[in-house]
Amino acid sequence: MFSRIGLVPGLCIMLFLWGCKDRPADQQPKELAVPGHPVVSPCGQYVLEIDRLLDGRSPYFQVQVLEQQGNGKIKLVYQSEIKYYERFTNYFLWDEQSRVWIYSGDLGVFIGFPDDEGKWASYSSVDLDHGLFMPPSLLKELRPNTFELWDTGNNGSSRGAREHWYDIQTVTALGDIPHIGTYLKDWKTEGEVRYRRIRKSRQDEYYISGHSTEMVLSSVDGSCMDFDIHKDSWNELLVARIAKSLEVELGEHLHDRKNGWLLQGRLGDGSKIEGAYSPSSRALWIHVQRSEPNSASESQVNDQEASGE
Repeated sequence: MFSRIGLVPGLCIMLFLWGCKDRPADQQPKELAVPGHPVVSPCGQYVLEIDRLLDGRSPYFQVQVLEQQGNGKIKLVYQSEIKYYERFTNYFLWDEQSRVWIYSGDLGVFIGFPDDEGKWASYSSVDLDHGLFMPPSLLKELRPNTFELWDTGNNGSSRGAREHWYDIQTVTALGDIPHIGTYLKDWKTEGEVRYRRIRKSRQDEYYISGHSTEMVLSSVDGSCMDFDIHKDSWNELLVARIAKSLEVELGEHLHDRKNGWLLQGRLGDGSKIEGAYSPSSRALWIHVQRSEPNSASESQVNDQEASGE
């Protein structure tokens, strides 16, 4: 009754790649709204519908909330302006209070609900008091790392109250990492680079792993003039923390402290960077702390990344 999108060829493949990536399309949890499968709110007043659209050649999802009115009529009360690109993990569902929860592996967590006058809008979870919003149990099950520290009783004051773990991504070079890559583009790497961004209140943290050569770490390299190299040093706790955040096995890398290098300094935008490098295995571990990024600039980078520019 409420869906305006029919099944199209290839939709089953798309659903397998989207959302619950480890579940076939016919086993998607019924609480999740997907194209062709709208979900009625617990209060019975609204319907959550997802449209699949194209931005050039990049498919994305648009969120719509429809209000059921008398005489079988429906009214569009909310339509997302943000584009949730298909190549990232996305979940759309209701909570028990009939609020829309949106999880984007690219952009974070958003919650949509009406104000006192009935006007709908969505808000980033970073700007909300987590003590007033309980994530749906299904969402916590699907993304435990994101919600395990979610505050439910301290008015958003705990460490997890404003924390979001983005999906782990792989790129071909350090320079391809959004927001900070421009300061690392001259660093040469071998093979894929694995990274994860974590948003904590007004600070972004990046955990990065890859392989490189000693040449890239020269203290006279123009890309890292404020970077210090300490040979015969090793930060075991840092390496273990980065590996855990990126869900990778350390193997023998943890025992390379005898000939390891410790890396410390700041990037061109003032971000604090620290890391460790093992010449024997060529393993490189990096942690970047980037405080209060420019929202306008970051928004533009997000748009470029999502559109594949």
